[in-house]
Amino acid sequence: MKKILILILPLLLSSCIETIAVTGFGSAYLMTRTKPVKHSLTDVKITAKLTKEIKYGKEKKLYKKLNFNVYQGRVLLTGRIESQQDLDQLTEKIWSIKGVSELINETSVKSTSKHSTLKDYYIASKIKTKFILDRNIKAFNINVEVYNQNAYLIGNVTNEAAIKIAAKAAAKVRGVKKVVSFLRNS
Repeated sequence: MKKILILILPLLLSSCIETIAVTGFGSAYLMTRTKPVKHSLTDVKITAKLTKEIKYGKEKKLYKKLNFNVYQGRVLLTGRIESQQDLDQLTEKIWSIKGVSELINETSVKSTSKHSTLKDYYIASKIKTKFILDRNIKAFNINVEVYNQNAYLIGNVTNEAAIKIAAKAAAKVRGVKKVVSFLRNS
């Protein structure tokens, strides 16, 4: 039972819309995505390992202002960290996880800027809602991470036009300062 809870907990704590939906809807949901089930399972494993390391590891205090998102082995790291040495150490740990194919580092080192988590969650939910309501965007293939009112998009879309549509839609959400897109044409 404890092992099952350890596996499910990262899914519930992740900001990844996919893993929350997988938990809620089961494997039938996975079949509706353009992302292969194999990639989804790899992402869940990576997410679990990152959650264990970042949120619950012995150095969790170093990483308490960091967030991550995983899509097809690509890890998007956002937030703030105290020192370059801590970031280097974390980067090494991330690359040691089996299945990680790319690390997108959007962190800042010891920033003095104020960060509003509540505002970021609100913006992320508005962007996700906008994506779900737009027929031109396949929302289930895009993960959204917001940090310091900067929106980060990662995932796959059907064509180049959808990349632009998604970025424009995110940019129009009130409170978004900047949109950084790591979307790929699948």
